[in-house]
Amino acid sequence: MTMAPPRFRLIPERVRSLGPEAAAFAERVGIPLDDHQRLILDAMLGLTGDGRWASPESCVIEPRQNGKSSCLIVRALWGLFERGEEHILYSGHMWGAVHEAFLVADDVVKGSDELQEKLAKTRYSASDLGFTLHSGARLRFVTRSRQASRGAAGDCILFDEAGWLNEATHSALLPTLSARSTAGKIMVVYCGTAVDQSRHPDGVVLASLRRRGIRGEDPRLTFLEWSAEVLDEDGNEVAPDRVSDEVAADPEVQAAANPAVPERISLEHVALELRSLDRRSFSTERLGVGDWPDEFAHDTGPIDVEQWRSLVDEESRIVGPVCFGFDVNPDRRSAIAVAGLRADGLVHVEIADYRLSTTELADRIVSLVAEHDPWKVVVDAFGIAGKVATYLEDGGTEIHRVTSSEHAEAVGVFMEEIIEERIRHLGSGELLDAIQGAKLRTLGDANLWSRRNATVDLSPLVAASLAVWAARGMPDEVGEPQIF
Repeated sequence: MTMAPPRFRLIPERVRSLGPEAAAFAERVGIPLDDHQRLILDAMLGLTGDGRWASPESCVIEPRQNGKSSCLIVRALWGLFERGEEHILYSGHMWGAVHEAFLVADDVVKGSDELQEKLAKTRYSASDLGFTLHSGARLRFVTRSRQASRGAAGDCILFDEAGWLNEATHSALLPTLSARSTAGKIMVVYCGTAVDQSRHPDGVVLASLRRRGIRGEDPRLTFLEWSAEVLDEDGNEVAPDRVSDEVAADPEVQAAANPAVPERISLEHVALELRSLDRRSFSTERLGVGDWPDEFAHDTGPIDVEQWRSLVDEESRIVGPVCFGFDVNPDRRSAIAVAGLRADGLVHVEIADYRLSTTELADRIVSLVAEHDPWKVVVDAFGIAGKVATYLEDGGTEIHRVTSSEHAEAVGVFMEEIIEERIRHLGSGELLDAIQGAKLRTLGDANLWSRRNATVDLSPLVAASLAVWAARGMPDEVGEPQIF
């Protein structure tokens, strides 16, 4: 029986992959890999032409005991001993699983003269578990907690048991990578099994990654999922307890969801699980059929998402002067939005660039200003965004720094444009995500977008609101007509 292909597969464009090198390292130090594990390493370790990771984020979802944790151990040891990464964090939900992963890694290190030569110290304390090399590079194995996450800066974070990764811990860990993000050398890997929201209260982070992966529009995310395709008559995924007896017992379905069948997982054992577990547990744990939470369903945001979708116009274009808005989120990633009027007087908005580092952001704004001579470049110059604004101003770019009242006005204008259907957009995923996860906070008698209560990156929405506000404030006659 050949390896089952992943049901969902998204691998960003790259010029080559270091996956074969990592697999060769694994074989050399005594970790045999099967074809599906080699595929995982190959997919996540792609490089762009300038040597950056093609996938700063990777996500692998498959049923238990198929070998994804072994991939994380290989990724961690290869990154430490071969790649030269200075700090790697292996993060798990439960101490027992984290300790077991460390023991496996420790056995590998002890059994390799090649690795022993580079090793300075092995740390066995429950509060300090891992390896330190003579170079000072470290690999730490930690049980997740928000408190333990802060200050854990590094090159790479590996989230095992990602279905148990709560939003608070995730929010605490990701910003630790920001100081190294501009070099394009950071990586975050998520591995987990299907989420059943009735039993996994912290499945929202993994569900969000899965949604992005299935949609296939994120050019920097690697996503692989092995699961049984069980759909209802309308083509929607069924709940785990709706999987029929015939489907659950089908060896082809079982093998499709488990790439380790039959080499490491026998169909006889799968049959035993089918007899022993309730249908919901078997479908989730062995077939990968999840009951995935909708991270936006628990609360209705201030913008009607369906109305926003109805305002998509893929042929929409700006025909007059443009305005740019930009914003930087707390993890130092940013968005640039452009807005302007169409020939019919409606306002058009789109995201001009997204997920740039602060250096890339400044360079991109300079380029856009030179090309389009905008009416205004607008920013709420609080925090990191203020530093970018100062840098641009020092270089000769004129920046309009909004006041708190102007920013609140921009939020109100943006929402009114949607309600009155005077706005059109191209349907970009990053702006839709921000709108779906947006919340408001009160400022006097007005409102601002609330980062504290948001479940997503709000920078596209903040940038878009500022750009639309600036566009609606332009005089009737200004600048030269242009098409954006």
